[in-house]
Amino acid sequence: MLTDIEALKSIDWTFRGVKAKEGIHGLHSYPAMMAPPVAKKLIEALSQQGDTVFDPFCGSGTVTTEAIRLGRHAIGFDINPLALLIAEVKATPIMPRRLWQALAEIESNLQRLGEVEIPNFANIDYWFKPEVQKQLARLKAAIDALEDEAVKRFSLVVFSRVVREASNTRPNEFKLFRLPPEKLERHNPDVFRLFRQRFAECVGIVSDWWREVGGSLLKPQFETSRRPPTFPFASRKL
Repeated sequence: MLTDIEALKSIDWTFRGVKAKEGIHGLHSYPAMMAPPVAKKLIEALSQQGDTVFDPFCGSGTVTTEAIRLGRHAIGFDINPLALLIAEVKATPIMPRRLWQALAEIESNLQRLGEVEIPNFANIDYWFKPEVQKQLARLKAAIDALEDEAVKRFSLVVFSRVVREASNTRPNEFKLFRLPPEKLERHNPDVFRLFRQRFAECVGIVSDWWREVGGSLLKPQFETSRRPPTFPFASRKL
């Protein structure tokens, strides 16, 4: 039987052409994402089915997702609540029909909503145009009204994507830079249309994921705090 060191040395670590955002890992971007095959090889080399894999800085959940895909229990810990939201949604396959029903419910909620308070935070007018602020606030309220927590979390991941795209930031950059004046003048996104588009894209990703694993995965444990979690956590079936 190979030792851990021998097992690691036997792996080809080049992974040429491998992308970090393939399949379920393309649900939402996140900085410095690990390529899934790297996580897969490490988990296979250093653990057995039924073992528990702990990622203390799990980010958007590449390691935890690959761990449960390989029949391991998983514990993820991160200080960023958005990271944990993405990780939990990736690790919770949902039947696509439930998601389309949720979109119809969100549309219905939007029709019934009255006045919605716009959140107030520093530099909101710098990063979001007034009409975008109104649309985002209404959309968030419509999502919050969903009763199914799993589809609500999925919808919030889509919402997060829309927030970034509808903002005044330059696209496809990790650091926040405002659009130059000439582009900002032409930047008038339709938040609701954008949400429908991104929702459909994400349902497509989750549909492939559902066909692969269905509801058979072990449910991971996620924690956020400035203090490390207490062991052990018991995983359970979905």
